[in-house]
Amino acid sequence: MKRFVTITMSAALGAVLTFGAMQGTANVLAAQNAQTSSIQQDCSGRPDGPGKNDGTRAGGQVASVSDTAITVTGRDSQSQSILITSSTTYDLDGKTSSLSAIAAGQFIRAEGTTDSAGAFTATAVHASTTPPQGPGRPDGPGKNDGTRAGGQVASVSATAITVTGRDSQSQTIQITSSTTYDLDGTTSSLSAIVAGQFIRAEGTTDSAGAFTATAVHASTTPPQGRGHGGPGGPPPAQP
Repeated sequence: MKRFVTITMSAALGAVLTFGAMQGTANVLAAQNAQTSSIQQDCSGRPDGPGKNDGTRAGGQVASVSDTAITVTGRDSQSQSILITSSTTYDLDGKTSSLSAIAAGQFIRAEGTTDSAGAFTATAVHASTTPPQGPGRPDGPGKNDGTRAGGQVASVSATAITVTGRDSQSQTIQITSSTTYDLDGTTSSLSAIVAGQFIRAEGTTDSAGAFTATAVHASTTPPQGRGHGGPGGPPPAQP
């Protein structure tokens, strides 16, 4: 009888240990799966190039231009056709422009829509003759090359837009009667720019450090990922 009790207790103890090991393994697997899911989600949220956008943005270095499409190459060397229409608007180096000024070798950020077949049609094309500065994050005051500035709008007046950058520093972007505006990819005006929006401004900096915008690109949503393709940064997909 004593031997039977001992064997029974040993078996029970073994079952408990086995269950604990199985549970521990399950917890480890669950943690690994959660980590993998998190990594996948993080990568899927970075619209850095063709095939890596949220469906409303695309861009890269211009490879060719036709009457109906602009073909670009992204960082991952993949090619994408950005369809254009008679309603598509253009700016080049911060100034209102046209399709005829868009040429191979330039860098563009396009805003628009993607249909069910995956075709992207641009409502606005922002082009630049120079590649993005640094690692692609001239997002805030003090982080541009003198021709770009941006951040989240804090206040707006008839002569200036005050923004706050990622480093929490404030900057005043001066505006003039010649400054052009677009909001969420559509031609707009100063009256549509309000606190809380996100902007990327292109212009010039004088010898005293004052920045005056020639063009203001605004968005009601924050930039995707870490400064790619949002106001205050360069086009989302650069080679």
